[in-house]
Amino acid sequence: MSKKEIVITLAVALAMVPIRVVLATPGLSSWMAERNLGGMQTLLQGSYQISGDIGASVARAVALVDPGFSAHDRLGDLYPLIGVTWDIDHVHTHSPMEISLWLPFALISHETLVYKAIAYFLPIALLVCLAWSLRLMNVPPLPAWTISVIFAVSTTGLYALQSTYPIVALCFAITWRWRDNPWISGISLAILGAGRVVAWLVAIYFVLTRRLRTLLVAILISIALLVTALIFEPSVLGNFLEIGLNSAETTAGRSDNSALFSLVSQFGWFGQSLALVFLALIAVAAHFRRVNRYWFLVWLSMALSPIAWAYTAAALFPLGAFLWRLGRPAQVLTVLAAATTLGGFTYWGLGWSLTIILTGLAFVVAQPVKNEIEPRQGSSA
Repeated sequence: MSKKEIVITLAVALAMVPIRVVLATPGLSSWMAERNLGGMQTLLQGSYQISGDIGASVARAVALVDPGFSAHDRLGDLYPLIGVTWDIDHVHTHSPMEISLWLPFALISHETLVYKAIAYFLPIALLVCLAWSLRLMNVPPLPAWTISVIFAVSTTGLYALQSTYPIVALCFAITWRWRDNPWISGISLAILGAGRVVAWLVAIYFVLTRRLRTLLVAILISIALLVTALIFEPSVLGNFLEIGLNSAETTAGRSDNSALFSLVSQFGWFGQSLALVFLALIAVAAHFRRVNRYWFLVWLSMALSPIAWAYTAAALFPLGAFLWRLGRPAQVLTVLAAATTLGGFTYWGLGWSLTIILTGLAFVVAQPVKNEIEPRQGSSA
C-alpha cells in the first residue's frame, strides 16, 4: 500500500463523521432499525459504547486494574464497568496476554470524550483492518474495499464489527508480508497468539523456515504481556487455567457453536474421527500440491478452533486472497465459501464449518502456481 492510499483511507474515515451524525438522528435511526439493516446500521451510525467481543476484552482490562473485580468475573458483572448493560453469565475465555493488550483502555473512563470517540470510530477501524488485510496480499484497492464493505454491511458483518477477528485477519497478513522482518512479524505473531492461542500453530512455519528470531521476539513479547497481567492480578493465570478453560468448555458445548469439531461431536467418536481424517487428507494434499506451508497452518489453526461462529470467517480474508491465486477450481471454492458466509448461515448456523470445509478443499484442487506474495531474495516458502 502506498502512503497516498493510507492518507485517502484516513480522509474517508474522517468524512464518515458528519454522515454518521446525520444518520444517527432519531428519524433516520428509527427508519434503519425498522428495516433491520444489520451491519450496515452499525457501520453507518456508530455507537459511543464498545460492546460485543471487543467490549468484553476492554471490560476485562478495566477489571484487571480494579481491585474490586477480577478479570475472570462473569461478563454480566464486568460490562457495567464500561457503561454496557448485558446480562451474560459466562466468563470470557481469552488468555491473560490478550487482557494486557487492552490495558490502555483501563486508563480512559468510558464517560470521557476520548473513549466515546474511539468507540465511534471502532467499526470503521475494523473495516479498514479487513480491507488492508487484502491489500497486503496485493489485492487491488477496488475489489479489496468492495469485498470488505459487502461483508461489513451483511448480517454476519454486524457481529464481525464487534469482534477481534478483523484484527486477526490483519495480523495474519502482516505476519506473512513481513516474515523476513523479525520485529514486525514477531510482534504480529505475539498479538495473534494472545488473542487466539491456537494461532500459535503458524509459528511452526517460522521453525521450518529457520526464522527463529521472529519466534524469539514473539515469545519475549508474550512473556512481557503475561507478566504485566500478573502484576495487576497475581491470580489471573490460575483463574484462566481453571475458570477460563471451564467456561471455554461450556461455550464449546453450546448448540450454536459452529466450530468443526463441535459440529461433528454430535456423531460421537465416529464424527470426530472423520474430522481428523479430513484434516489429515488436507495436510497430505497441501504437501503434495506444494502449497505454501504458512497459509496451510493459518487454515489449520482456524479449523482446530474449538469455538467459532459464522462471523469468524472475517479472520480468513487474507487466506481467501491466497487461495484465489491457486487456480480456477480453488477460486470457485473460495467464492462458495464467501457465499456461505454471507448467505443464510448467520450467527447460529453452520456457516463456519462449511467455510472451513470449502477452503480446505481448495488446497486439494490447488494448481501448481507460484504462491509467494512479493517474494524476496533468498526467502523460502
